[in-house]
Amino acid sequence: MCPVCKLPLYGSAARGRHGKYFPAYHCDQRGGHYFRKPKQEFNETIERFVKHLDIAPDYVDALMEYVGEAFATGSN
Repeated sequence: MCPVCKLPLYGSAARGRHGKYFPAYHCDQRGGHYFRKPKQEFNETIERFVKHLDIAPDYVDALMEYVGEAFATGSN
């Protein structure tokens, strides 16, 4: 979600003047603000967040079951 307007982020890749692509996540809101993060920086932030999650042992089995079901059904 965009930290400014709280709308979902979109992914795209802008092509530079030498033909190289620069993938990034960005806000599509055109209401006077600009938010864009390079894909690598965005993914590293998510990875750091997930690595620092601390799941209580009582909930590990339930979480694994939920994640498995979410991937099997393709739901978010």
